[in-house]
Amino acid sequence: MRLIKVALIAFVVHTTFFAIGSSTANAEPSVADGLANCTYRVTRTVTVYEKPANASTRLRVKHKGDRVRGFSRLTYYNKVEHVRYRAVDIKKAADDIGWLDIHAVKLIRCDR
Repeated sequence: MRLIKVALIAFVVHTTFFAIGSSTANAEPSVADGLANCTYRVTRTVTVYEKPANASTRLRVKHKGDRVRGFSRLTYYNKVEHVRYRAVDIKKAADDIGWLDIHAVKLIRCDR
């Protein structure tokens, strides 16, 4: 199951780079780097999106103090918005992966 989810994440990240039309300032994130499941604490109210763009479908709003599960290094820099997004687990997303502003969360812990 974990291997399927990793493959799905790789596909979503790859297609997202082309669907949004913006590119990253850094190299594409490695799926192997994003394998660690992490828990983050939300530091301010933030919207979780279907894709890493604020024009994407809004899935949910997280509030200060909420916790979210995400991936250690799976991020995307949207050059158009000048915002870096972090991939998080969310069941409302078609692929179970949502995206939120990386500056709205603080790492609590990671499990490998």
